Amino acid sequence: MWMRPLTDRETAKALSKVVIEGRKMRSGNRAALAVLLGGGLALTVSALRAGPFEDLSKEINDVAGRQFALQAETREREEKLSAALRKGTYDTPAMKELRQKIEALKRQIVEAQVELQRQFEELPAVRDDVQTVKAARLKIMEADTQRRELIERRERLVRPEPVTPAPSP
Repeated sequence: MWMRPLTDRETAKALSKVVIEGRKMRSGNRAALAVLLGGGLALTVSALRAGPFEDLSKEINDVAGRQFALQAETREREEKLSAALRKGTYDTPAMKELRQKIEALKRQIVEAQVELQRQFEELPAVRDDVQTVKAARLKIMEADTQRRELIERRERLVRPEPVTPAPSP
């Protein structure tokens, strides 16, 4: 299992603990002392690696900060450019002409869609269904109107009418 390198402070604390524990041991516990010193050596190696790890972490954070700032600045600039394009802020005469052409094409598309719908509804295969749908839509509108009137009547029953004060003589 990989563990992160220790910081200088953590390494110093661990080494001082190894030295203190080593002093408390009797001479008969040399094996335990060797284990403690081996652990101290591992901590020292970890401390040697902690410097580059911390340096790389700081560099990564610096790059990420610059990246975030650049992204925010770019997003803001893109939004301004997009708004200027929509509004035609910097339009040249040629660009204004293109905008007019686009609007004319949009109108033509809408007109073509309306004509397509009309021709479709006149087809013998769907004419009866179209009439049925139109009649059903009228009934739906009538039911909606009736429902709204009933709701209004119910609200008048629940809500008291405002009392107007009698005129003073």
